Amino acid sequence: MAQTFPFRLVVEGERADRHRLPIRLYGQLLSQFQDVIYLIGASVEGMTLSSRGPLPSAILDTYSLEVSAEEKGSFAVEFEFAETEQLPIYEQNRIQVAMKFEEVLDALAHRDVQKLYTAIPNSALRRRILRGMNEVGARAGSDYRLSFVVPSSVRRWTLDDDVRQWVTQTLHRTSWKRQQEMWGKIIEVRVVNEFRFVILSRGTETKCSFEEDLLSEVLTNTGGIVRVSGEAVYTDKGLDRYHVDSLEPVATGTTSVSVIQYGDHRYELSEYLAIEVDYDDAEELWELRAPALHISVVGSDVSYAFNEFCQDFDMLWKEYALADDEDLAESGRRLKQYIHELVAATNVEE
Repeated sequence: MAQTFPFRLVVEGERADRHRLPIRLYGQLLSQFQDVIYLIGASVEGMTLSSRGPLPSAILDTYSLEVSAEEKGSFAVEFEFAETEQLPIYEQNRIQVAMKFEEVLDALAHRDVQKLYTAIPNSALRRRILRGMNEVGARAGSDYRLSFVVPSSVRRWTLDDDVRQWVTQTLHRTSWKRQQEMWGKIIEVRVVNEFRFVILSRGTETKCSFEEDLLSEVLTNTGGIVRVSGEAVYTDKGLDRYHVDSLEPVATGTTSVSVIQYGDHRYELSEYLAIEVDYDDAEELWELRAPALHISVVGSDVSYAFNEFCQDFDMLWKEYALADDEDLAESGRRLKQYIHELVAATNVEE
């Protein structure tokens, strides 16, 4: 039994709404999308490929998709993995491909460079995937709008002009900057000729620079978990360094935040949200909880856990705050009301 690939490719436009689509365009879209899935499969398999050249036959055999359903109204196709004789061997990897594809879509939708580099660390594969996603959108031109949708879910990613423009800029930039926040552990400090430290965040070591007025705080919190904000500098190889403007210690107990940001989605809160922070020495895991929101996440480092926390909050907004009351149970309507009272302003469209 072939496995379902949990995405639909939706094509909208005047002709698509009548369930009509030029067969040449239809074939090109499916072919380009399939190429992207092959490349993500190669990333999951840990292959380091050149920016050109064919993919191994093992990738083609394992990650081939088949059209499994079509919907009328708009033009939508659903996919499943083609059957292989060795399916049990590849089952977990196929699940990872679906999850990785969703991470790529999230990175594109939120213009999140760091998430994109985390999802696809190999630069050659990443550039081929970006070119492929751009090509999927470009094939449709201005007459059609393309989206990827998870069935039975509100999750939807649209490849609009803004996304394609961001992808094009990402492919051609050699260096760019982004204001952001990071949680991690200071593991090394250098004060010879310059002020720098290394922060361990989500399992990755990042070089940070700072001004002399932060030296006392950096030295005081060396070896501890901190929350830093500042400007991240990226190159085509990924995050190059991070210039820190402010630093706060994060300890077990309770901390609070007034702004939650996931990708480009920013939520300014009407009051501080308390987050319970625990560390399990035996399991070496951090846990962050917000009981009022029913959010509980864990991570091997606190920065990863906080990113998961922000992702869960973003999902709560989409699945509850933006939902119609009649689609929610009584407990869901109460949660929706609380979220609306908590969020004073957001850039997420309703």
